[in-house]
Order: sequence, then structure tokens, then C-alpha cells
Amino acid sequence: MTRRHADGLDGQWLSLEEVAELDFFKSSKRAKLKLPTLLGAAPDAGEPGIKAVVRREYEPGEVICEAGAYGSTAFLLVEGAATAFLPERVEAKSVEGRTPRSLARILDGFRRRTRRAERTPGRPEVGEVSRYATLAHDRRLGPAAIRPGEIFGLDTCVNFYPREATVRAETRCVALEMLRSVLDTIRGAGDAIDEAYEAHAIRSTLHQSALLAELSASQIEALAAVSTLLTPDSDEVSDGVVYAEDTPADALYLVRAGTIKMSQTKAGGEFVFTYLGRGGAFGFEALMPARPRTRLVLRCASHPTLFRELALTKPITIGRSESCDMLVPKESRAIGRRHCRVEERDGELWIVDLDSANHTLLNGERIREAILAEGDHIGVVEYVFEIGREDVTAVDAPAAVRVARASGLDSFEVVRVPAEALGRLAEANAAALAAATRAGRALETAAFSRSANEQAMLEETVELNLYNSQNVLLIDLERCTRCDECVRACADAHDGVARFTRDGPRIGRYLVTMACRSCTDPKCMVGCPVGSIRREDSLEIKIEDWCIGCERCANQCPFGNINMVELSELKRPPPPREGVSLRATVCDLCAGYDGPNCVYACPHDAAIRVAPGEFLAPSDLR
Repeated sequence: MTRRHADGLDGQWLSLEEVAELDFFKSSKRAKLKLPTLLGAAPDAGEPGIKAVVRREYEPGEVICEAGAYGSTAFLLVEGAATAFLPERVEAKSVEGRTPRSLARILDGFRRRTRRAERTPGRPEVGEVSRYATLAHDRRLGPAAIRPGEIFGLDTCVNFYPREATVRAETRCVALEMLRSVLDTIRGAGDAIDEAYEAHAIRSTLHQSALLAELSASQIEALAAVSTLLTPDSDEVSDGVVYAEDTPADALYLVRAGTIKMSQTKAGGEFVFTYLGRGGAFGFEALMPARPRTRLVLRCASHPTLFRELALTKPITIGRSESCDMLVPKESRAIGRRHCRVEERDGELWIVDLDSANHTLLNGERIREAILAEGDHIGVVEYVFEIGREDVTAVDAPAAVRVARASGLDSFEVVRVPAEALGRLAEANAAALAAATRAGRALETAAFSRSANEQAMLEETVELNLYNSQNVLLIDLERCTRCDECVRACADAHDGVARFTRDGPRIGRYLVTMACRSCTDPKCMVGCPVGSIRREDSLEIKIEDWCIGCERCANQCPFGNINMVELSELKRPPPPREGVSLRATVCDLCAGYDGPNCVYACPHDAAIRVAPGEFLAPSDLR
């Protein structure tokens, strides 16, 4: 398990020279340039300022990391053999300091708009644990062997999601545990770490997708081989747009991280009909349109066994020449070598006589050229051809057109699954086909059945970035008397420095305070140069004592909810560090207390902690 001290990870630290000698880092184009600033010790110091890479030893049967636990580190196996597996049951750990009574109070706040029957609350229900802490992993894969030179824990380290599997030492193991700041130095250079992360991200997303649950493990592995991972930096993505309206639809997309907005352009402006987070899927036009699709075909009504039916997807020529698409027998001398042609012009289907000696008939009448329609009959001497229509499959159908625009609201990762590969698998699996059809129709229904109030609520949620928030401190302005008891209680619990401000945007009667929102994909945790900011098991963002006060996390928080405080203002400052005078502070959800102190101290029940997606309703906008 990860262990930390005031100066970094707990364990036998590795010097810069030792890290540089590892094959994993030798292959990097960037490691030699950036690692010295992170791991290098001062000339007169025996140890580095921040212990970012440590060596750990594990005995057979010992757990290296545990499924469902939050973390911010990755592991590189150096010696021995380990196994990654999913336990029969994955449960979130209890919150330190929380009692069943406090959970019941919080649950009441979270669900005051619901009518569910009362029952004993559990920690995941209260919103203090991400819904992804309870794994939905594909158990059909079975345990996976980890060998020396392989890295694991990448998803947790890069995206701060819970561990996807438990890793256990099978023999005596030596592993290096490293902070994300170490991986950040070499990610993006096209090295082995990037390839390993992308391959893991694709496989993990496909196996965990509920949409693909009816496919076998081997079928999903086949999809993984042809799928790609897209981010805002990918060549296929322009200004955050994954695809635009009215463009060809040739893939299905699964959301791995971040949030995707689905919208349409209407006369009154942009119409947002949904936003999708991790685990969502979009782009169903490419696979399973909500309505049946058909196409026109040309068949021979008089000699059905002599000619194969042809789809009218390109010009079709009838005649005796070997180059014709409908080749009549050579002994039919009355028919021209290139007698007539069926072609499309500006969306219409035409029949054109190619100066034949014995003419071309349309429904019994001689024509030079004419527009065709379904059911028409084309006469070519003794042969009669007809225009028919047939249902087409998702595989054979021409590429559908996107009915909406898909764009990322923030940093995101989506897995692109080619429609052709997925369509073939889905058509052979009735359950998978039905699941895709239901999902596609549900998304279409969302676009056209929402009331004006519901649409306004959705737009407000997106505007205030509440779609990415899991635990928000709201103040009911109709109850609040501006007594500031909530702010004082927060300061008393945190070394005299309040962790939130009673100010911010408003949604109806509620004030959205400047307090940590426990974002699903927290931007504040990206790029910390010393890896001192991380997620705890109860969703709070924790800043470690080795914070160097660089202000990067504060600058990256979109809501201004991280503050920089002078160390001299803290009642219990961290151990002194040369050149460090500031410390980042953030709401920690009062971890260790029997509930949020700001909520507890409010004498008017105006301060509430909620999951905005469950709590807020369109009526709140009035």
C-alpha cells in the first residue's frame, strides 16, 4: 500500500543515477532532460528534496495495491512475479470519523428531492465515493500475470481513478513506486509508457463498457486491436470537437475520462441535449440508427436467376460488353453492347438510353432519359429490370450522417471503435444489438422530448460546470442570514484558515460557494511538479506536506477553490523547506470529523452538501 511522509513516498529512495540506469527510463527521449529537476539531490545533500521514486520489497502473498482504492502512483515491477485480479467483492473503506448518524444526515441532504424508501445509508450512496470505486470489470479475463519490466497502476496514476484491480506478489517481488510527476516527465514522447497507457486504456474501457457486456472477451480483444484513444491533442480532434453535425458517421465512441457535450445547431442557437461522463457512449448513428435504413436495388424481374441483385450505390450499365455491370448473354444480339445506364444525379435516380438500336423502355414507354422511382420497370428487349428496395444491415449500409455535434467540455479521453468492426460483432449477437439499439434510441429521445424547463436546467448545469461536480456546498439564500457561522466553523477546523468562501455563482435560490466540488476529473491534480496533491478515499482532495507552493493547482482550478496561504498564518505549519513560503489549501470535506463542519454549524439549515445532478431540479430556476 502507498505510504507517505512529509518529504514524499516512504521507502528506499532511488537516486537520479539509479533511476536513469533503469531500462524503462533509458528508452525515454525526455527522461534525461527533466528528471534531474525532480529527483536530483542538492550538491551538499544526501537525499533529494522530494522522494518521488522508492524501492519496495514484497513477500509472496502480500498485496501491492488494492482494487477500489484511490491513489496517485504507478508501479514498475523490477524483480519477481505478480498477479492482477479482481476480488469477488470490492467495497469502499469506511470514512475515518464518520458515524452512521452523520451519514444519515448527509444522505438526507443529498436526497431531499427523492421519494425512495428509507434504508440504512452506505458510504457510496452518500456520494463520498466515486461510483467507479465499485468496479464493473470484466471477470471473464481472469487473473493477469505481471512480469519484470512491466508497469501497472497507470490509470490511477494518470487519471486519479480508483485502482482497477488488486495486485498480489506471487513470489518475492521488488517494485518501484513512483508519483505521477515522474511519469509526466516522459509521457507524450511516444515512448513505451505512452504505448502501454493507450493499450491499457482501450482494453480497460471496452471490457468495462455496459454496452459491450454481451460480447465475449475474445470479441472485445478483437475490437481493442482496431480501436484508438482520442484526446484533445489528437489529430482527429479540432478545438475539442470529436465530430460535427452532418459529417459521415463511421465509429462509436466510449467516454473514458472527462465530459462530452452533445448538441445541435438550431435557429435559436445551440441546443444542448445531454452531456456524458465516464462510462457513457455516443455516436450510435454509425452502428444502430433508431430507424430502419433501406436502399434501392436493381433486379431482373423477367430472369431472376440469371442476374444478381445490385445495390444502386454507383452507376449500373446494362449490355453485352464485358465492362457492363448487368451482363446479358452474348447471343442476345438485339441488345446493344452498352445498352442503357442507371445513375444518380443531384439526389435523383435516372435511366439513360445509350443510343441503343432497339431502344429502352420505362414502364412500357420508349425513353431517351427519365427519372426513376421505386417500382419502375425498365425494358431492354426481352429482359425486364425493376427498381426495388431492401433493408440493409449496419455493416452494408452507406455511412450514416451525424445528427449532433460531440465536443469535450474539458480534458477528455474517448475510445473510438470503428463501426464496421463493431457492427459485424453486434449483428451476430442479438443481445448486443438490442443493447445498442436501446442506447441509441434513448439518446435520440433525450434530444427531442425535453421540456423547456428541463433544457434550461441542463444548460445552466453545463454553464456552471456542475456536470463534473460530485459534492458541492450550496447555501439556500432564502434561509441564510449571513451570520458567517459556516465560515468560522471551517476556519476553526483547519488551523484558523477557512477552506471556502461564501461567494460564487447562483442557480435559482442557491449560492454555489467557492468550496471544492470533488470534481469527477479534477484539473487541479494534473501536472503537480512534485506530486503532492491527490484524492483520498472519501473524495476529498488532499495536499501533502511536501507542497512547494508553486500555485499550479490553484491556477488550474476553474472555480478558484484552491487558495495559497503563507506558512506563517498556519497554526500547525508543515516542516520547513528551503525556499518554500506558501502552502496550497483546499476543502477536505472535513475528513476526520463527524460530518462537514460548515453544514453542522449553520443555525438555519441553509448550508448543505449535495450531489448537484441528483439534488437540483428545473423548479430551482424559478
